[in-house]
Amino acid sequence: MKDLNLTQYEVVPVEPLHDLKEHINNILKELPKHLTNEEKPLFEEAIEAVLSTKEKLRGADYRLCCIVLALHLGSNCRLTIKRLLYSLAELCELLYAPSDKHTPRFILRLHNVTFCHVVVIRRAFNTTEVLTRRKLYGIYYHSITYHAPFTSRLISLSSVDTEEEEREFSTINAISKTSFNGYPERVIPSCIVRAQAERNFISTKSSFLEQQSVKIASNLPQVPPTVLPYELLDNELYQAHLQTISDFLRCGKGVWWHVNEDGKEIVFHDGKGWPEFQEQGPPSAPLSLFFL
Repeated sequence: MKDLNLTQYEVVPVEPLHDLKEHINNILKELPKHLTNEEKPLFEEAIEAVLSTKEKLRGADYRLCCIVLALHLGSNCRLTIKRLLYSLAELCELLYAPSDKHTPRFILRLHNVTFCHVVVIRRAFNTTEVLTRRKLYGIYYHSITYHAPFTSRLISLSSVDTEEEEREFSTINAISKTSFNGYPERVIPSCIVRAQAERNFISTKSSFLEQQSVKIASNLPQVPPTVLPYELLDNELYQAHLQTISDFLRCGKGVWWHVNEDGKEIVFHDGKGWPEFQEQGPPSAPLSLFFL
């Protein structure tokens, strides 16, 4: 281990590609049983349009399906299902956000969106019909809703995304099959040269699916700030959430949050258009939480 420089090897507790893909897959399996007769045809139309023609489904396909569902079904369904789809679509955006978006406001938003997603998924799937509760609320759900916000305090999650690198395996495999000349020692040099040549011919950095997802996601409603009703104050889940964002709350009323005039709702300053930083803090968004 020492020779391989792995004596202090760290494992990231969340991997956006696999965790988000499998979490979406679980929701797509469970959701139809909880839809009304009016909602089911809209769900099936969205699935048919995005996933039916794919032989092999990738993470980008599932993310695109989330956005299409939010647009097609989200505007014609019950409020609980709408919030489930919209929070899932926003998670697709937040977990793949570039590192330059990694600000205190972004971290607060990710904490709040994952909390809202937890609340709404428990309401929508009070009793599971297709999956077991262990499967639905298993490792992928836990990684997305708990580990992702904490990990984002330390590093940008896009920096641990291996999606582009994993695609290289398919490229190398295809090159080795079509260009092998019978000399094993020539496989690696040939793959490297041909892979670099293919990369030089790519005019855009993002794949077609990624471009398509971004284009369609622009049609989603403008993200409002997180609003939480006072009725949740006695909820243990809400209390646990407040502890995770306590460094933002300690900055004082009016900095990262305020109370509505009627005194019945707490509004967080985490929506697009609010300041990315505040002079009052938190002074160190990544680490301040762990020392409270």
